[in-house]
Amino acid sequence: MKQIAALGVQAFINDVVQRGGRAERLEVSGRTAVKVYGTNNESCVVQIKAKATGYWHASRRDESVSADPSGAAFWAFIDLGADPRQTFIMPAEEIAADIRCEVDAWMADSPGRSRSGHIGITLDRVAHRRNRWDLLGISNTASGPVEGIVLPPVALRSVAKVAAAEVEEDPRPRLVADYEGYRIVAALDEETRAVEIVAGPMLGRRFDDSTVAATAVASFVSGDVERHDGATFWRAQA
Repeated sequence: MKQIAALGVQAFINDVVQRGGRAERLEVSGRTAVKVYGTNNESCVVQIKAKATGYWHASRRDESVSADPSGAAFWAFIDLGADPRQTFIMPAEEIAADIRCEVDAWMADSPGRSRSGHIGITLDRVAHRRNRWDLLGISNTASGPVEGIVLPPVALRSVAKVAAAEVEEDPRPRLVADYEGYRIVAALDEETRAVEIVAGPMLGRRFDDSTVAATAVASFVSGDVERHDGATFWRAQA
């Protein structure tokens, strides 16, 4: 895990430099953070999350930005297993709200639970923020070839194995909805038309069809009784 985190920081700093900025790692207990200076020399702190396989790891306590001792204004999710490497940059407030909503749903299932422990951040939840380097005050376009980050052979084999397994295990098309500041992703069973929430509020819940799912998710998020047509609430994920 530490090796992947170090590779993620290395990749991120390299990408910042290639886009006209500069960056330096911060020593913050329990966090992997980098201070970024944009092209106008204004700075911000970015928390780095890197992975080679599977999903990114976070804590349920990240539902509050005040829980981060680094004071990060943004999170960078780096997929070292992708070819080419992928980076997704999200405002800290946005990812905190996303985690908070998931924790709320998790607590609702069993109110005696504690709002602590680890959770996984899947690609579906960050994909809309791919390459948003402009949020950090730097160019979205690299000035030259980005230096490659070499993963150990074992990690590379794991990436290929996990990617193949994911395609084989869950080929269901994805539906996406943006509602009240939340991004919800669902998997559609094309035979039964049943819908399963795979990212965002009500993660893991299954519904008979897209309309039932839309109504349930919207009602959960708003706290009121909502009525939505699945055909207009959802869109196919590109």
